[in-house]
Amino acid sequence: MIRLHYHVLRKSHEIGSITLSRGTRCCHVYSTEGVEELLAWGEAHGMPATWIHKAGMPHFDCWGSRLAHDCQAGLWQEVVGDRAYVADLRTWRSKRSVALAV
Repeated sequence: MIRLHYHVLRKSHEIGSITLSRGTRCCHVYSTEGVEELLAWGEAHGMPATWIHKAGMPHFDCWGSRLAHDCQAGLWQEVVGDRAYVADLRTWRSKRSVALAV
């Protein structure tokens, strides 16, 4: 499942050559199923794999016109709040640590 987590930047944030200012409304787009699903979503929405942000867990950062165009709840994606996002992040980290331990 593709999940969308909306948030407002608490401080300026650099993404490549772009600096987003504090207060910018953004969306983390991530997958609960794996990177392959996220890559497919990105391809369907014109976002190359090189745009995947790897901090925390793999995700796309969306802002501006992409929020209205690409980040809407639908059949294959859902909007989640802070609690669900943190739970998914913890799940991803625990799976990753188990994989690294093997």
